[in-house]
Amino acid sequence: MTIRESVSKVALVANRREIKLAEQELKENEELLYAGAIILSTKARSVNSADILNKMGGILVVTSKRIYMCYVMNFSTRTRELRIKDITSVEDGKSIMYGNYIVHGLTETFIIKAQKQEIIKIAKAIGIARDNYEDSTNGVVVNNSNSLNYLEELEKLAELKEKGIINEEEFNSKKQQILDSNK
Repeated sequence: MTIRESVSKVALVANRREIKLAEQELKENEELLYAGAIILSTKARSVNSADILNKMGGILVVTSKRIYMCYVMNFSTRTRELRIKDITSVEDGKSIMYGNYIVHGLTETFIIKAQKQEIIKIAKAIGIARDNYEDSTNGVVVNNSNSLNYLEELEKLAELKEKGIINEEEFNSKKQQILDSNK
């Protein structure tokens, strides 16, 4: 199914420029998991740690590699994206008819607002993407629930080795245990 077909099932009126941009943004190595017209708020951390909140309506696309939003602002078509590998956590805002699905990334948060049935589809698509994400640089499948813990453990282990607290043999043994438990 194409982005245009997916969006037309959800939205009565969708901006043609947004749909065109969403289709252009889709890369050959990405599998389309969801596309629909929604309202998105984004929270980005600024240098002084204050949250900057932007709210816009547009086309949300979930692929095997990223989530991106195409929207029109000040007569210009724009895109925001969050890579699947950068997602740190997700939350489901409970509601009867409309809902929020909150996706926390390393640098910003996407707050997706849509009808409950669309939120369920979006959550499922993001879950599939997170479960199946394959890091294209080394072919390692990342386990979404433990990926940050696993990387943090390896970093701490490397620090212990650098400080001389553990030797090379202990480092390699523990590293292999961590790698084996995260396959």
